[in-house]
Amino acid sequence: MLMSKVEETLNNTPDNKSEKIVFDDLDSFRAHLRKENKDDTDIEIIICVAKHKSGIHISNAHSYIESFLERNDRNIISNKLTLLGNEKKYIYLDSNDDTNTYKFNYGQYDIKDISYVVEKPIEDYEVAVGAKARKSLKETMQDTQSCVYLFMAVTPVDYFEELLDYRIEKGRNTVVFFPHKKCVNINANPSYEQDFNTWEQYLNKHKGTDFFKFYLINNKEYTHLYSSCLTENIIRFNYFEYRKDGKIRTGGGRVHVGEKNTSFYDMIMKEYEKSFYERIPKWTKYTWKEYIKSLFRRHLIKSLIFTFVIFAIVSYLVLELFNPNLSSIVSSTFVLFTMIIGFLQGRINDNLRRKKLKF
Repeated sequence: MLMSKVEETLNNTPDNKSEKIVFDDLDSFRAHLRKENKDDTDIEIIICVAKHKSGIHISNAHSYIESFLERNDRNIISNKLTLLGNEKKYIYLDSNDDTNTYKFNYGQYDIKDISYVVEKPIEDYEVAVGAKARKSLKETMQDTQSCVYLFMAVTPVDYFEELLDYRIEKGRNTVVFFPHKKCVNINANPSYEQDFNTWEQYLNKHKGTDFFKFYLINNKEYTHLYSSCLTENIIRFNYFEYRKDGKIRTGGGRVHVGEKNTSFYDMIMKEYEKSFYERIPKWTKYTWKEYIKSLFRRHLIKSLIFTFVIFAIVSYLVLELFNPNLSSIVSSTFVLFTMIIGFLQGRINDNLRRKKLKF
């Protein structure tokens, strides 16, 4: 149903006074535009801009709307955008602060039930050890009921201890990754052993709990994940500089937070999945089974190749005494399996590393 009422007086532009028309939903607004003799392209352009509350930047508006409409007439869309923007009745070009964005004329039209395009920008939470970043991390760990994954740099447990205690008390899972000493320049980071010991002591203190897991990552490929945090809904990524002296100084980086269902989140999530495959638990009476599994998991391809080579040699030597033809066939089969695994080992490793994280 089409509704209209006067809320304020504007004069057909965002800056002047006139009647404001209210619509129940997008369908009623479409009906109004058709009565105004707007063609389908005009209508869809206007609605696309209306769905973007913050506007669409002029530099990519024509291509973005083309993609939104799933059409291939960019020039027509660009021309219509210009005409509609000049008309200023439905959309207008906002040049405040040099933003130059097309915006919907909410001053003249109000659509009650409209599903806005949810824009999820990456938020800058400033320097990693700053008050804003620390407050955000504290809130994340306190408010997140599902599992939280933390990727440590060379840092003691001090700041995290109270937050981890809180999560354990509430029965919420937390997984901590810590760099193996082989991944760290010990000469440049002399506090490594001391910092690691604080985590080991904390682990021993809570060795019986299922809500806290601590793993070492012996792979330098994941250095870029240091001081980051992953939850079911957000990723906190620390953008920091690699220092020439080899000292890890993630505290000087800047924390950027992105939400789920964005390319930023998806990219870091995949890195976490790979690093999770590389995890090594601390050897204790509670984790020895998991430790052995991790050993086989991380050396699976090498173990298979070594096993097939041994079988090929043994089968050839043993069967050669009884049936030379069978000996050649069996040993050749094992050699073929070895070659196939060696050829596909990159693909196999990639698939194994895509283990979905549990939240």
